[in-house]
Amino acid sequence: MSFVLQLGFALLLATTSMQVSAAAGDDEFDQGYDAFVSREYAEAMKWWHQAAEKGHARAQNGLGVLYRDGDLGEPDKKRAAYWFRRSAENGYVYAMYSLGLLYRDGDGVVRDDIEAHKWFNLASALNFDPKAQFQRDLIARRMSAEAVAEAEKRAQEWLNAFFFGGSSV
Repeated sequence: MSFVLQLGFALLLATTSMQVSAAAGDDEFDQGYDAFVSREYAEAMKWWHQAAEKGHARAQNGLGVLYRDGDLGEPDKKRAAYWFRRSAENGYVYAMYSLGLLYRDGDGVVRDDIEAHKWFNLASALNFDPKAQFQRDLIARRMSAEAVAEAEKRAQEWLNAFFFGGSSV
């Protein structure tokens, strides 16, 4: 199956699998979100950390935002990358986009156009996100055809592993 065909099938599965996995940590996430909106960032971190350890992708993304933006003091891009990666690996597209930006710029990670393209490609495909599509296409301009092909291969492998439990193309 091509990337687009597998993606279509994967999207059908995504709704069910993400709804089931979202239940663990929802209460903690909500408490953290309320604290975040009130600018009580230490309190948000406490609640989101509890939810994140249960695998709650939005809480993991929230921790990435707190660290990236320096809401707890100095920005810590390495910790932001850690939490964005955990969230992205759990299928949260906003974290995929944020992780792509970190790889694009070399913030908290070693700059890697292939990884940036992969994450932008996934965010674009899974969420039809025009910003992610724009970033993917922009970064592709500075990449070789072989590097773009490798990024697309990695995106396909991620989809296969996430939705089908395997990594073969």
